Amino acid sequence: MLVARERTTKAVMFCVAPRKSSGEWLSKRVMAFIKEFGCELEAVTMKTDNEPALVAVADQVGRLRAAKCGKGVVVEHSPVHSSKSNWIIERSVQGGQGMIRNMWSALGGEVGSEVGGGA
Repeated sequence: MLVARERTTKAVMFCVAPRKSSGEWLSKRVMAFIKEFGCELEAVTMKTDNEPALVAVADQVGRLRAAKCGKGVVVEHSPVHSSKSNWIIERSVQGGQGMIRNMWSALGGEVGSEVGGGA
């Protein structure tokens, strides 16, 4: 799951990717999030936890923005396993996971059986 947060409005985007990758799909989704909040022509800072897939997504977003509007992205890399420096997004992740658990539970209750028990 990719989580993005817009600093001014505090809006959060939760995006479940089809697979863990550094592909263009996630980069385009981040670009759409940036556009939705009117930040297309603003300076953008992305913060990653140095996970290779996320670093690649941030680089791809920078290339897409440079090609589209001539502005790149400032990428900040926080230390690995440093939740203190990422506490804002960590809380957003926890909130998103809570929402997913609630929806999962409601879906299971609606169907009348456990969801995802899988074969």
